[in-house]
Amino acid sequence: MRLRLLRQVVAIALAAVVAASVAEQKAADLPQRRKIPLQQILQNRDLKKYDDGGEFSSVSFRDHGKLPNITALRVFIWTHWEQKKFGYVRLALTGIDNTNTSYIFIEPREDGRWHIAWRRVNEQGLIPPPPDTLSDEPEITSVERGKHKKDDWPGGEYVLVFRNEAGKEIQRL
Repeated sequence: MRLRLLRQVVAIALAAVVAASVAEQKAADLPQRRKIPLQQILQNRDLKKYDDGGEFSSVSFRDHGKLPNITALRVFIWTHWEQKKFGYVRLALTGIDNTNTSYIFIEPREDGRWHIAWRRVNEQGLIPPPPDTLSDEPEITSVERGKHKKDDWPGGEYVLVFRNEAGKEIQRL
């Protein structure tokens, strides 16, 4: 009886080891995500010049419509814009099947006028994973404080309205 029980335990343990090994091999065989190199995202900016505002993110897709610490994010961007100080911040928003990470740079252009460069990396949660994509918002040359509208992120006394050279609204935060 004990020998039979011992054989069953050994068989179960061996099956578990084999199953784990097979699962590990299958995971290794899956195509890996092709991430965009950080230097490509940064476009060779020297981040030592920039105040790092940190990363702000939604905790999960269940937080849709909520962004913890949005007031601190708005204050960082607004203060650096108003004071013409180099600033850099990341904003990661997680959905059900993707994560969008924005890299926001407050900086002078080559001609000395200030602008905001807003770059976005999209990672999709598909199998096999497609390559990450990198896109740019149109150049932001004006930032103003605005009143909350229905679709704005809640929190704080104001929202930031980002505009291009023609005065067209590009983004609200």
